[in-house]
Amino acid sequence: MIISSRSITDLNKVLSRFFIANSLALLGLLGGVIPDWSGRFPVPVTFSQLAYSQEFSPTQINRYAKAVLDIEAERKVAYRKIQDLIGRVPPNIVCNQKESIRQLPKEAQSIAVNFCNRSKKIAQASGLSPTEFNTITDAARKNAPLKKRIQQAIVKIRQP
Repeated sequence: MIISSRSITDLNKVLSRFFIANSLALLGLLGGVIPDWSGRFPVPVTFSQLAYSQEFSPTQINRYAKAVLDIEAERKVAYRKIQDLIGRVPPNIVCNQKESIRQLPKEAQSIAVNFCNRSKKIAQASGLSPTEFNTITDAARKNAPLKKRIQQAIVKIRQP
């Protein structure tokens, strides 16, 4: 995708959809809840109230933006593989919701689980703690200026 050929409005729409679709998945994934095929239920996760007025450093924003881009690239590959396998657009896959993965054929389930595991590794390698990553994810949904900072960081990362 070439950013320079899209208008800012189109970019905002794409990024908005991305954050909405992936925020919950990332929260669950990075909270340590991943699909478990042993028959056990995932460990319950409790979320505490976060200080949404918290300011994030440019380094934190850049690390987060890079991780989000890398996770999105993995998501696109996984969705394409699943689409090729099942012959239609895949349903929404949420890593911490077993039912969203169970509704897929077995081969597609494996692709989805691999995506979830790779996404978790990307987030862990970002240089942010899981708490920082989750805090930024949650805050970006509720804080328009923060969301804009992340979008700007993504645009800068994508520039040649």
